[in-house]
Amino acid sequence: MKTCAALLLLVSAWLPGCCAWVARNGNGFLGPKPEKPPTPVFGGTVTAVAWLASCLGAPVAPPGLETEPRTIALAPLIAVDIPLSFVADIICLPKDILTIEWESPRRVAKPKPPAPPPRVAGWPFDAAEAKRRQNEAAKALGVEPEQVVQIAPGVTITLVLIPAGEFIMGDPAGVQTHVIITKPFWLGKHEVTQDQYRAVMGNATSKFEGATNPAEQLTWYKTQEFLKKLNSLIGGGQFVLPTEAQWEYACRAGSASRFCFGDAYELLPQHAWCLSNSGARTHPTGTRLPNAWGIHDMHGNVAEWCQDWYVPSGEGAVKDPRGPASGTSRAVRGGAWNDMGYRGMHSPAHEAPYIGFRVARLVP
Repeated sequence: MKTCAALLLLVSAWLPGCCAWVARNGNGFLGPKPEKPPTPVFGGTVTAVAWLASCLGAPVAPPGLETEPRTIALAPLIAVDIPLSFVADIICLPKDILTIEWESPRRVAKPKPPAPPPRVAGWPFDAAEAKRRQNEAAKALGVEPEQVVQIAPGVTITLVLIPAGEFIMGDPAGVQTHVIITKPFWLGKHEVTQDQYRAVMGNATSKFEGATNPAEQLTWYKTQEFLKKLNSLIGGGQFVLPTEAQWEYACRAGSASRFCFGDAYELLPQHAWCLSNSGARTHPTGTRLPNAWGIHDMHGNVAEWCQDWYVPSGEGAVKDPRGPASGTSRAVRGGAWNDMGYRGMHSPAHEAPYIGFRVARLVP
């Protein structure tokens, strides 16, 4: 107690002189004296000592300068070589009373303003318009909006025509890209099933067995083997994996929301086998509601391999993007039985019971 009393007496005697020196020498360690004392910001109680220090040493930023918060301790006013925490303990004061924050006229770079979201004339559009555009594209090609292709006796793949168009690709809360799909294309109405995979490849080794369940536990390389054999079986061939841009364009079917049906997570189980309703397994394809173009399961059951090497989302406008020429991971899109939907990537050698694929077919 004697030590505390002695130190407190020493501080009381020395502090006024030190403050007066600071007042005379405006460029002291606390900086130039402001024209008007600013209001100090404290973590604890405002004290006379802290307020006096803010009046003497808290410079105000000149107009036009950006400011950043900084902190200064009053320890130098008390004893230059004594740590702040030690001083606070000795004189029995909370540490936050001995610190103030003030604005420094230090110039900092202004953050780059976010780019305005891109706009596309005629997009987004509703389900009726999606169907109108689909029928118009089919009429121009002289075909039906749906095409059934037999790949083996009693085994078929149904394809849906996706019209050419433009859309905004990417998460509305993140980076978005104006994408132009210049040609119509066909896309599988369902994910490739185990029956379809077996008809082409001779076997299907999926974790969750079921003739119309999606084929899964397939590497990207195995999808390429399937497509190569399928093209050799079908006249005209041209079966491929969809590019990531084609996949998202077909999934959205004119929508600009989080899901093809809107933003409400509570409606997802009506459209997809997902984390909340799957029972931790896959289910027969086509048993949830389709999107406006008649495509099922793009938000659930299994995620799907795309043709592209994965690349972070980019800005600007691009036509028929196909991703980089090389990379280490392939793009994976869509929801699965064990999640709520995502944009992902995996090594092309990766296989999992939550990843399958869907075929696309080029229009001649």
